[in-house]
Amino acid sequence: MMFAASVQAANEEPTAVRVRHVDPALGSPREAKVLLNRLGDAAMEACGASSFSVAQYRQAVRDSACWRTSMTDVVQRIDNPYLTAAFEGRHVQQALATQGETAGTGR
Repeated sequence: MMFAASVQAANEEPTAVRVRHVDPALGSPREAKVLLNRLGDAAMEACGASSFSVAQYRQAVRDSACWRTSMTDVVQRIDNPYLTAAFEGRHVQQALATQGETAGTGR
């Protein structure tokens, strides 16, 4: 499976950076953190920074609406409790409990 971090500025074509070999059935918090880092790097590139950008610029991009929107979108599309927990900085058990509650209510 492949996902893309993408962004679109007003009056511009969307920019997408593909992350290949994404398994949405992540089985551990560690796997989720590894994928989250890969997705974060892709969003960074889509939003205008690279691994060669200076640290201050990379931080500014990471603090931008572009990066947050890209990451929120791709994490929601993958829809894995471990990935969501890692992205939101929550404890994994809390994420799994929330998912169980949601499943039980039919939401």
